[in-house]
Amino acid sequence: MTLLLRTAGVPARLIGGYHGGMWNEVGHYYIVRQKDAHTWVEYWNGHTWHLINPTPARLLEKTKSVSVFTKWLDYLRLRWYVYILNYDFSRQQQFFRTLKQHFVSLPKAPRLKLNKEKYKKIVLIGFCLVMIVLLLILGLRHIKTNPALKLRQLLKAYGYSFHDADGLLEIAAQIAPKDAQLGQLITDFAYMWYEMRFGNKKELKNKLKRIKRHLNH
Repeated sequence: MTLLLRTAGVPARLIGGYHGGMWNEVGHYYIVRQKDAHTWVEYWNGHTWHLINPTPARLLEKTKSVSVFTKWLDYLRLRWYVYILNYDFSRQQQFFRTLKQHFVSLPKAPRLKLNKEKYKKIVLIGFCLVMIVLLLILGLRHIKTNPALKLRQLLKAYGYSFHDADGLLEIAAQIAPKDAQLGQLITDFAYMWYEMRFGNKKELKNKLKRIKRHLNH
């Protein structure tokens, strides 16, 4: 449509944005998804830009409403970005001012009355703290059970030195001139690790045991 208008001598431009959206009553905002992305045409009528949309109407029909559970998940994800990922100094000040307002009068009023919005904020803060702890635990567990890191620690424990930026194949190439069998074992381990990094690591553990037996021998 833009090209046709320009060919006819009518100034036209293509606009990209979003069409529609879904109201989330949990967080009181609109959910605009990537599937809502849309482009349309504007042409100059001599005084102002006028919108014209050649897209068939059936393609612009609004999607069906999602469940309340999905809206809660989207609300929690939004708050995660706001209060965790984008938690800058100004938001920290705002957070502590809110805490001060909530708790400064506690000695005079032991019973803290919370409205719906304040209750949701407290629940959300608690949820975020729990998620942070879980992420830390999972991260530490990943480091502890990572076969590639275990191999690096094992080799360093037996006196082999290499740079932290060296890959497993580079480490194998450095060790091979001194111990060809160990170099080959590490090479086999590396190829299997690259292939099974996000899958079952049972065979990797077996190869790690073989390397350990060789070192102990």
